[in-house]
Amino acid sequence: MLFSVGACMTEQAAGMAVMEIYNMYRAQLSVQNTVVLFEALHVVASHAHKINSDSDLRSKLQELGSMTQMQDPPLLRLENESYQLCLTLLQTIIVDRPLNAANWDVQVENHLVNLCREVLQVYLSAAKPSQLQQKAHWPIPVGSAKRRELAARAPLVVATLQAICGLGDSSLEKNLSHFFPLLAGLISCEHGSSEVQVALSDMLSTDEDAIHDEGLFCAHVVDRSSYLLIWKLGFSQKDAS
Repeated sequence: MLFSVGACMTEQAAGMAVMEIYNMYRAQLSVQNTVVLFEALHVVASHAHKINSDSDLRSKLQELGSMTQMQDPPLLRLENESYQLCLTLLQTIIVDRPLNAANWDVQVENHLVNLCREVLQVYLSAAKPSQLQQKAHWPIPVGSAKRRELAARAPLVVATLQAICGLGDSSLEKNLSHFFPLLAGLISCEHGSSEVQVALSDMLSTDEDAIHDEGLFCAHVVDRSSYLLIWKLGFSQKDAS
């Protein structure tokens, strides 16, 4: 049990070290080498999520903490920071990519799209109602612990939504079928704070001009009725909160 947590924290320290090395030598690293670094960091993030998703392990750690007066290990923070490192590295690759690295653009873009999808899906899974809530005949608000978890995950989700906004029109069009259900899920799910809802409103309503200006966000890639539906749902959800 403690070995798993210790391994997770060691991997997180290794991830931070990778980013420090990258920041020092980023000008000398090829896109290919940087993608390898991302893949290594993603292994760390995935392992952190696996550890944090182990409910039995988390329960045992809480019991151990109450008996030994040890602080709870920051598993969720380790997971969030690992994914944030992955996101930052991919975005940095895109900024730093040389003009002759066109062959790597598709691979880096695919990594970024898949990472964004993964982060949003993790959040939606965390926000998923319990079996008791699903069986209830009326909505049951999430508990305080779940609300704190969602609030802790919110900054990473906001950064992910901003990364999606930074994708080019062609990439958005190509990946809309993957993003659309996730965005719809974010609109309808419970949240621990207003951060995600505000980011969604900013993302999906870049202004009514987006309906007329085909150069902004979804106007190219969503038919007008669907875009207006999400736009209105986003604001009604925000107002309801």
